[in-house]
Amino acid sequence: MKGHAKDKGKGSAASLRPSNHFVPYPTELCRPILIVLARESLATQTLAKAVARQVDFPSKAITTKYPTEEGNSFKKSFDQALRHLRRENMVLQFGNTWSIGAEIRDKARRVSIPPFSLETNATREHAGWPMNVKQFYDEIATVSVDRLTSMLDSAQKVAANYKTLGELGTAVAVIENIRAEVERRVHQLGNDEYFRWPSTATFGGDGSLVMPDVPEVSPLKQLGYTVGRNGTCSASRQQVLIKAFLEVLPQVAGVEAWGEPNTGVRLKKIAHNLAAMTKMAKRRRSGDHRDAINMREADLTFLHDKFYVGRYDREWSWPTTNV
Repeated sequence: MKGHAKDKGKGSAASLRPSNHFVPYPTELCRPILIVLARESLATQTLAKAVARQVDFPSKAITTKYPTEEGNSFKKSFDQALRHLRRENMVLQFGNTWSIGAEIRDKARRVSIPPFSLETNATREHAGWPMNVKQFYDEIATVSVDRLTSMLDSAQKVAANYKTLGELGTAVAVIENIRAEVERRVHQLGNDEYFRWPSTATFGGDGSLVMPDVPEVSPLKQLGYTVGRNGTCSASRQQVLIKAFLEVLPQVAGVEAWGEPNTGVRLKKIAHNLAAMTKMAKRRRSGDHRDAINMREADLTFLHDKFYVGRYDREWSWPTTNV
């Protein structure tokens, strides 16, 4: 059949594929998916067609099942590759739309992709029930959004291909619990959107405006967070920020607005505090604030990667320090 995936060179996955093999393996589609998403976010169906073009597979044959391929199709390999990338937190899903973070986008052609399990790679079949159901019930309130999505995907497959009524009942119960947990988080985070760190500078100003209701000493300062020429090292600042997010804060004016430990409210408050102070420093015309700016931006990146991605990135927008 014409139009099959071209060999990409000696030693490539395509060149090692048996000559009678037409459908790409999931491992062959992971990087093309990242390369396509590096250009733009796409819906699942559009992404599948774009990836097919990337590997020279006829887009009209995406869903075709080939008897010589044990009934496999391009769509099946594509879906499995996409699930693998999602499990490894290399792609992000919002409804039916897929995207990748900036840290992956900038190196989509060379980033290391974790290997598939031998069973998955050989059979191209999803695991029937790759989760500990008891552990699921114990941890559902704390797992990340991506993990919930993976669990839901697994449970829906079991429900559609159950072997016993007991297995079906368990799968349905898991699905309903995940839906209830998602609704709980949406409701909670919706009620938490009550405070935004105010801008303490005006366009064209020097960033020195002080608002009377802004406490001079923030909880971060009380915990020892310091930047600038006399600032502490990166590791020390990160430990302070971890403590500020996970533990009870010092009792200073306005601390109640920082929310409870280990919540979206707390992380959002810390992030907007750092972003606001960074903007002020960037707008000041007097003094050299480059060290303080660089330190705060590095700390924002640390918080973003450690606590935000996969847990809060579906619910609220990460603040920017652009001015």
